[in-house]
Amino acid sequence: MFQKGELIFYNNSGACRVEAVGPLEEARGADRARSYYTLSLLHGGGTIFAPVNSQVFMRPILSAEAANALIDTLPSIEASGWNERGARSLTDHYHKAFQGHRSEDLLQLMKDIQVKSQESLRRGKRLGMIDQTYKKKAEELVYSEFSAALGIPFEEVEDYIAKRLESREKKNA
Repeated sequence: MFQKGELIFYNNSGACRVEAVGPLEEARGADRARSYYTLSLLHGGGTIFAPVNSQVFMRPILSAEAANALIDTLPSIEASGWNERGARSLTDHYHKAFQGHRSEDLLQLMKDIQVKSQESLRRGKRLGMIDQTYKKKAEELVYSEFSAALGIPFEEVEDYIAKRLESREKKNA
């Protein structure tokens, strides 16, 4: 069970802070005998009320060390070669990456879509809407968790990643 003040990753909503744990006294329709987490989203705002014994996926956010270790693996992530264009199979493929709730899977998805985008640009085309939608959602989830884990604003995560990778390249050169 999570405690008030803890930072958690909630389903496909991203990083949240546990604001309270207990019955929802003021909420209409809430089971007063049931305990709920009151979660505030750290990026984008909003509040989530989730039953403590819910089957919805929740886990502690990554530690700063784990987030940095994942960032350090970015150059070694190879594109999977997935290049499906059919809307249904593309959506199914991307949806599976989100089901595991693993940052590693989302980083792989982001890499795959980045490569697909570069290939599309070379052919003079734009990235499809499905690809754009899933890329944006993956970035929001990964960046929200990295932001919370590293204690930096969401808007600075992309620059933080770039600077960290650049500094590692210089050390290895």
